[in-house]
Amino acid sequence: EATPVRFHGPVFQMRTGEPLQIGQPIGLHLFEHRYRLLIKEAMQGRSKYEKSGAPIGMEKPRPQFLFSYGVSLPLVCGDPAVIVELSRCRIYDDGRADVSIVPVMHAKFSRVWEREGSHSLMEAEATIAPPICRRPPATLGDAQLLKASAFLLRAPRLPPLGIEFRLHLFEPRYYTMMAELTQDLAFLAYRSGMVIPDGKVPRP
Repeated sequence: EATPVRFHGPVFQMRTGEPLQIGQPIGLHLFEHRYRLLIKEAMQGRSKYEKSGAPIGMEKPRPQFLFSYGVSLPLVCGDPAVIVELSRCRIYDDGRADVSIVPVMHAKFSRVWEREGSHSLMEAEATIAPPICRRPPATLGDAQLLKASAFLLRAPRLPPLGIEFRLHLFEPRYYTMMAELTQDLAFLAYRSGMVIPDGKVPRP
């Protein structure tokens, strides 16, 4: 059995009513003292230009933290979360910030605690949830092609390359397959700078 991939970082908490969609940017205004601290630490070492609302460069890894969308308050182990990446950030003189974040991976809390002297900022260790942990971002495209091909090879005969045809997927295992494909494509579209209008993702 593969060793779980773990992520450790501060937690932003907000009830959204539903899980965040991978690859879909979200705008937030951070004003609580605990989140002023979170963003200050996340943007440490970044240029003034990047702190003024400009796109955060990708020459080095962009800042990431955990987003809890409100399953349990207080947080408990086993709750789902999302790892989000900062794509834009404007920090004001008083520490408030307007940010744009992008969900990049699903996760589950494995350990949570309150950081001392941090105005109740929560910190956590989380396990990266499938399917992302089985397929690192750099190889998502190859994994998608392999999974899709494995499905097509079960057909009585393979259609000619380049010919489009329709499928009706009704088995639960293929619901999961399509959910994973569209989730990963949204992440890849975000990474490549592609705009996804109205919550739509590129065609698998």
